[in-house]
Amino acid sequence: MALLTPASWLKGLVAFLYPAQCRICQGSLSLEPRPYICNQCWEQIEFCGAQDTTSNWPGCRRSRSVTFYLPILREAIFLLKYEKKQVMAKHLADLLLQHPPSDFNFADYDLYVPIPLHKKRQRQRGFNQAELILKAVAKTRFLPIRTDLLARVKNTAPLSQLTSVDERIGNISGAFQLRYPEQIKDLRILIFDDILTTGTTLKEAVRVLEQGEPEYIEILTLSKTSSTEVEPPYTY
Repeated sequence: MALLTPASWLKGLVAFLYPAQCRICQGSLSLEPRPYICNQCWEQIEFCGAQDTTSNWPGCRRSRSVTFYLPILREAIFLLKYEKKQVMAKHLADLLLQHPPSDFNFADYDLYVPIPLHKKRQRQRGFNQAELILKAVAKTRFLPIRTDLLARVKNTAPLSQLTSVDERIGNISGAFQLRYPEQIKDLRILIFDDILTTGTTLKEAVRVLEQGEPEYIEILTLSKTSSTEVEPPYTY
């Protein structure tokens, strides 16, 4: 049996005396394997399986999502993006590692491209959540991640401030710029983002990456809104 170190003993004592509460059910977290959300709640996350969410998007061969954007997953993403709890990136990455779409294969892509944030937004947040999750996955899977190919050159308004599809399309139009287009010719590219809502951001990213003439482009998001789910209150 492994001996407890002073640090782990103290951590256990503090957790016993002052147990944290689950952000979903307010139950005691005690010594849960992850912070903020208890096992019982975490196990209620709903997965998409092999569902293809593409709606005839020009240039995109296929789009998949791992989970549905329902309250538990929404809270986990909120903790990462808005409360800056970067430890959640590992646990969100675990969802992709442990529950990938059944027809998804990490080896099917030459490049993984996270949707970038504008430099002003990234300075405010301190990190890009899509990049952080991908890099957490890359600790156990080799992922050729490129963060320098797609640049966000327009500081778009938060999606929550836009009420119509036309507003969202106008907002994202011209937001991205492709750098080093010659480096993606005939390559297999996967675009990754944390949430798929209306798809306007991802469609624009596909359109811009197509300029480099890759073999194909596919999309993977950690979560997507279900057909019955209203627009998420937390967006870029």
